[in-house]
Amino acid sequence: MSKTSSNVTKTWIALEKNRDALAKLSLQELFDADPDRFDKFSIKFNGITVDFSKQRIDQKTLSLLKDLTKERQLKSKIKDLYQGKTVNVSENRAAMHVALRDKTDRRYCINGSNIALDIKTTLNRMLDFSDSVREGRTKGASGARFNKVVIIGVGGSVNGTEFCCEALKLQKTTEIQFHFVTSLDNTALQDTLFDSKPETTLFIIVSKTFSTEDTHTNAIHARQWIENHLGKEAIQYHFAAITEKHSAAREFGVSNKHLFPIWDWVGGRFSTCSAVGLPIALAHGSEAFREFLHGAHSMDKHFEVSSPEKNLPIILALIDLWNRNFWATPVLAILPYDYRLRFLPTFVQALIMESNGKPSKFHIRTGQYETAPVVFGKLGSEAQHSFMQLLHQSPMTVASEFVIAMTNEHDSERDRLISNMVAQSRTLMCGVSYPELQPTNHPDIASHKVCPGNKPSTAILLNSISPSTLGSLIALYEHRAFVGGMLWGLNPFDQWGVELGKNISSNILAHISNKRTLANTDSSTVGIINAYLEKKSENKL
Repeated sequence: MSKTSSNVTKTWIALEKNRDALAKLSLQELFDADPDRFDKFSIKFNGITVDFSKQRIDQKTLSLLKDLTKERQLKSKIKDLYQGKTVNVSENRAAMHVALRDKTDRRYCINGSNIALDIKTTLNRMLDFSDSVREGRTKGASGARFNKVVIIGVGGSVNGTEFCCEALKLQKTTEIQFHFVTSLDNTALQDTLFDSKPETTLFIIVSKTFSTEDTHTNAIHARQWIENHLGKEAIQYHFAAITEKHSAAREFGVSNKHLFPIWDWVGGRFSTCSAVGLPIALAHGSEAFREFLHGAHSMDKHFEVSSPEKNLPIILALIDLWNRNFWATPVLAILPYDYRLRFLPTFVQALIMESNGKPSKFHIRTGQYETAPVVFGKLGSEAQHSFMQLLHQSPMTVASEFVIAMTNEHDSERDRLISNMVAQSRTLMCGVSYPELQPTNHPDIASHKVCPGNKPSTAILLNSISPSTLGSLIALYEHRAFVGGMLWGLNPFDQWGVELGKNISSNILAHISNKRTLANTDSSTVGIINAYLEKKSENKL
């Protein structure tokens, strides 16, 4: 790819000038100059309020960023997404996750074929299976009802589902317990099975290819556990699978009636609304899952038709680009101030970084654009006692995203959580200066307490945590990732870096198993492997 500065457009230059003007003002000064700033820089939709007034922007910034969406032909690319065009160009696929939650009569076509019937049929089968397990009609091999469901998967194929199941856990309408096994380390599965009874345990394998090493390895161990206790014939009763590779699942032992498709036009990290969401239905019932789909579809409609300055996914993606490319802000912290949302950082991390952590086809004066930020996070109330220190006082600027549900009938301390969240957001913005500290502190001590402030943050406020709201939130982040990819000029639906790591791992495993000799390998790789093999040999003695 040749280096060019052709992507430094008039809009880009105008945005640079706008940033330079805003750099002379603090966030506090922007608020002082405009008492209505919150109203101007916040958007409400379907029980979700996004406040981006503490970002380093003004009305001119929004206008210019809107112009940038026109230059990037974003409207046309959103249309391509909804029309089933090949937006996943490197794998020659459409990305039709929006079709999964649209229960209208709209046609969604891929290569001229309407996929709506397949979606409807699969949804009805999945929900019938869910109801049957919940009501005790689908039983284990011994005739016992299932009281534990173990979901085996990894990454995008389970992150969204696990997040939603945990977020809605206090609303669970069944006694069935749910456990997610996502680690290749067999200890995770052993820990899950320690107090489990084979007769009452159902396994759900989630793997698009049915060959992902982490998932397949755990599935084999789980199958052996069932076979050792109940016999080989029991496997068909105790396993379900969501996969594109049905023949591989059947060969594994999954019966047809427990087998559900995921299509090649659904990316793993965009798949929560497909049959991958089966655990949500099992935990909360068919009606709750339909409400979840409805919430996601509502956000889909909002994303498709709303103008950029009022469009939640577009605004959040534009802020990502604004912070990353104009303010050199390399990190985004996701900070949920609600225990139920504790898996949100993991979901967003995989979605944003795996989708957009790639080189851009666009170039600027100094080379390629920077793309996705490093995304990390944890419960905000815990982060206050760990990495929030860095956010407040480090010379490096980290963008923050606070998320909280404003109601929770199970929590008597909501006032404290809100107070802490707002305090952190305001402290990041205002900080405290040396002159402010001087009157009450010795000069040597005051210098240690200075917090520079002017650190950007966004707040996402949920009216409540319900299936509908979570559906909207999932779709919001999915579309944000898509828009980010379009703005940065990359394909958010592939993951070639991940695939390369898998291939190299296979070669190394073959060497460790004495099936192949590594060639042209660095001394560090050889040294680590040899150290492991030496220790492994000692343990066998």
